[in-house]
Amino acid sequence: MCREKAKTAKFVRVINKQGYDKMLSNIGEDLKEKLTIIHCGIKIESLEFYPQNKNVFRIVVPASYIEVKGHTYLIKALYLLSDLNFICDCYGSGELKDSLQKEIEKSGLQDKIRLNNILPHNELLRMYTLGLVS
Repeated sequence: MCREKAKTAKFVRVINKQGYDKMLSNIGEDLKEKLTIIHCGIKIESLEFYPQNKNVFRIVVPASYIEVKGHTYLIKALYLLSDLNFICDCYGSGELKDSLQKEIEKSGLQDKIRLNNILPHNELLRMYTLGLVS
C-alpha cells in the first residue's frame, strides 16, 4: 500500500534515517527521489525563556506511546528517582498507553507520571517559554 500511495504523492516524509531506509524498502528504489527526511522537534535557541522558581522538577515528554519511544525505560529510570520531587507529563497517543499506565501503577508512580493526550505544538512551546518545564 505504501508503494501505491508513494506513486501518486508529490513527496513522502520520514523523520529520520531509520524511517528513510524502512520506507525505501517498502516503496522501492525507483521512487527514492520522493523520499524526504524532515526532522521533528523544536529549535530551542530561537525561544525566549521565562524560568519560574519551583520546588517541583517538571518533565515533559511529547512522544507517541509506541515501543520505539522508550517510555518503559523512562518509567524504570523515574522509579529509581522516585524519592525526588518531580512530575512527568507525557503527551501522545498510541497502542501502548494502557500497558504503560499499568506499568506506572505497578511502580507506584501514578502521582508522579501522567499519560496525557496529544498536546498541540504551540502549547508545548508555550510551556517551555513560560518556564512551566524544568
